[in-house]
Amino acid sequence: TRIGDAAFAKSQLKSINIPASVNYIGAHAFNSAVNLEAIVFDEDSSLTTIEAYTFAGTTNLKSIIIPSNVTRIGNNAFSEAIALETIIIPSNVTHIGNNAFSEAIALETITFDKDSSLTTIGDYAFGGTKKLKSIIIPSKIVHIGKNAFREAISLETITFDKDSDLKTIEDYAFAGTINLKSIVLPDGVKSIGSFAFSEARSLTSIIIPNSVTFIGSDVFGGTASLESITIPFVGISREATDWQAVFGIIFGKTEYDETYEANGYYLPNTLKEVIVTDATTIGGGAFREAYSLTSIVIPNSVTNIGNFAFYKTGLTSFVIPSSVTSIGSYAFNSVYGLNSIVIPSSVTNIGELAFNSLSSKFYLEADSKPSGWSANWYFYNYSEFIYWSGQWHYDMSDNPVPNN
Repeated sequence: TRIGDAAFAKSQLKSINIPASVNYIGAHAFNSAVNLEAIVFDEDSSLTTIEAYTFAGTTNLKSIIIPSNVTRIGNNAFSEAIALETIIIPSNVTHIGNNAFSEAIALETITFDKDSSLTTIGDYAFGGTKKLKSIIIPSKIVHIGKNAFREAISLETITFDKDSDLKTIEDYAFAGTINLKSIVLPDGVKSIGSFAFSEARSLTSIIIPNSVTFIGSDVFGGTASLESITIPFVGISREATDWQAVFGIIFGKTEYDETYEANGYYLPNTLKEVIVTDATTIGGGAFREAYSLTSIVIPNSVTNIGNFAFYKTGLTSFVIPSSVTSIGSYAFNSVYGLNSIVIPSSVTNIGELAFNSLSSKFYLEADSKPSGWSANWYFYNYSEFIYWSGQWHYDMSDNPVPNN
């Protein structure tokens, strides 16, 4: 009923049939059995656990059918099984350990049985699986460990079940997935660790749901093709302040190819659009000097736009939500592509030099300058560029235009 620890380690076995009566296979049992090509379990196998390093280094093993009663795959269980091409994870498996399939460089297909019970993918579990092109993450997975798919360089698609229970994506989980093109994280995710998608160089878009409460630093460092990102807040959390509340922190301070420096952080040249979905504040310097950004959308929950928030961005249009009450000094200063902007009547405070562009036209819902606006809220203060309530209207395309 038992195969002991290291029982066939470094053996010359080419194949083995494991009878149904075997309910335990020890750690390292077949470790470095480099000639082993076939492992067959009886259909009614009573095995429940694959221990640590059990099949590690079985360099000629191409496939294996894991018995249906197995609930746990231990650390390094199939690490460096470099010929392994396919694996089917039975529905009863709840845990895949650290490094379980790491450096299985020929692994092309990972299939999870329907109604999978899997809740945890351990650290570096599939790290270095260089031929894996796609994966469907089962709905009951709660935790994806550090480096779980790191340098899975052929990975193009990651699909999450619509009813996903996923809560945590740890540091470097998908780092170096250089062919990953887009990803939509499921509602319910709470935390995304530092460097989680760093150097995902083909990633063009990502949507982060409002359920997320923490985004680590450098999460998207080196995402050289990123064009659009949807985030619930700016910075690492809704509560973040100062330097932790700036947009660039999720890209980090490491200079990669095809990036530019913005306020001390390096953003991809390709990034044009940011959609913020659940913030109440856009902090001081939040998007400062992010000149590649032509479109930034903020939600109707934002009440405060801080000093220098959009200073020297590449904005060509911007909607200030009616929830905003305060705009800080220099907030839109040096945004030369912004041809017009509507300032809603909700805005009762504007700091000095919040706006300055000779080409900008200001359409104001207020009848006259509120007392809380700085005397030089607009640097040039040319009256021909400023239209108060009653002096402008929306045209058929819903664009503000001066009255005739």
